[in-house]
Amino acid sequence: MVRRKIGICGVVTATAMALLVPGMAAAAPRPTAQCLSLQERAELADLMARYAIYADAGEGDAFAAMFTEDGELVIRDQAVRGRSNLAAMINRKTSRTLHLPSAPVLVKVAPDRVRARSQLLFMRDATASASGESGFAVYEDTIVKTPQGWRFQQRRAAEKQPVTAEMLPANPMPVCAVEGG
Repeated sequence: MVRRKIGICGVVTATAMALLVPGMAAAAPRPTAQCLSLQERAELADLMARYAIYADAGEGDAFAAMFTEDGELVIRDQAVRGRSNLAAMINRKTSRTLHLPSAPVLVKVAPDRVRARSQLLFMRDATASASGESGFAVYEDTIVKTPQGWRFQQRRAAEKQPVTAEMLPANPMPVCAVEGG
């Protein structure tokens, strides 16, 4: 957990400025990110890890179940929409793969919606072609809370994607206080 120390001078100065300068307290920027609990973080990290595991194992139905019914996976501008199409994509896989995802950056933009960004290294076994393939991707995700838990609404993968404003340090993700401590 990251803790920030603010000197007493900083607190006093900010408080004094807010009291002395009309409208300053109201004009302070409000973060758009919402509190993301440790439970939610664990659930989202699990969802993202299972994506790689189910894709590599060729488990199309388990893979598709991680998406909303109308969920979409976009890889290099080619979209696959809907659970049945997502399952079929994984079930058609003919080569062995290994996906190695990074830890994600998570930003809760609404009580039931999270934006995520992660990176991934992948390798494909050489048995399916003359040579094995390896590469990387940047994933930009929209994840929504459903009655069945967190699900990908859209997962967009490309070699290069611009960093969106909500992922920048100017918009840090607040962490909920842990109850009882």
